[in-house]
Amino acid sequence: MKVSALPNLYQWFIRNSAVAVGYTILGSFSIYLSVLSGYVSPFWPAAGLALAAVWVYRSKILPGLALGIFFADWLAFSTDTGKFFNENLAIALLSAAGSLLQAVIGVRGIEYFNGRNNPLLDDKSILIFLVGGMLSCLIAPVFGGVGLVMFKSIPWQDVIDLSFILSAHENRANHHAPII
Repeated sequence: MKVSALPNLYQWFIRNSAVAVGYTILGSFSIYLSVLSGYVSPFWPAAGLALAAVWVYRSKILPGLALGIFFADWLAFSTDTGKFFNENLAIALLSAAGSLLQAVIGVRGIEYFNGRNNPLLDDKSILIFLVGGMLSCLIAPVFGGVGLVMFKSIPWQDVIDLSFILSAHENRANHHAPII
């Protein structure tokens, strides 16, 4: 049975549930690629899912997306068992707000410069889409960085300095035994 043949409430529920579960799974997978104590990942495919979901379903998908983002961020930030429950919750909520805002602003920005029904067939519109998507990806890390600095006592220099992230990745790589 097609999703479009179901009543509107069921369609809404199925789509929102699928996006929530998909975002949580992709976000959980991305946590394993983290380089800064389980918080910073160079690859976050769930952001692409969020952008695509908001692009296609508009505001109808925001509840499921918000739930998926929250659960993925909750899993990422609750790895620190030494912190209180409220601190991890606050960081997850702040980061989730940034990720949701990132998807919405990304779609709005791309639509503003490209138009809503642009099929992305010419070089200019493809470039605008790619640059707009990449620029919007700066929003969620800012919210997450602020949360980490406020609640996890991580210095600003560690959040901003890319060499710290690279050195943390190298240090982690050096602690693993070589694969033969």
